[in-house]
Amino acid sequence: MNGKQLKNSILQWAIQGKLVPQDPNDEPASVLLERIRAEKARLVKEKKIKKILTTEQYAKWQEMCQPQELPQPQDHPHKPNL
Repeated sequence: MNGKQLKNSILQWAIQGKLVPQDPNDEPASVLLERIRAEKARLVKEKKIKKILTTEQYAKWQEMCQPQELPQPQDHPHKPNL
C-alpha cells in the first residue's frame, strides 16, 4: 500500500466513524446544526454578530451595487430645444 492509498483508506475510515469508538450518547449532527442555527439567529437579533449573506443573497447584492449607466445628455428626454 503506497502513501496515497493509505491516506485514502484513513479518510474512508474517518468518514465511516471507524477510527475512534463511537459514543451512542452523542447527539446527531442535524440536532447540533439546528442548535448552532438557533444560537446564531439569537446573536444576530441581539446585534452581537452580523448576519452572513448566503451565496445567492451576496450575488444579488453585488448585482444591485453595480454602477448603472447614466443617460447621455443627448439622450435625455427633457433636453431643451435650443
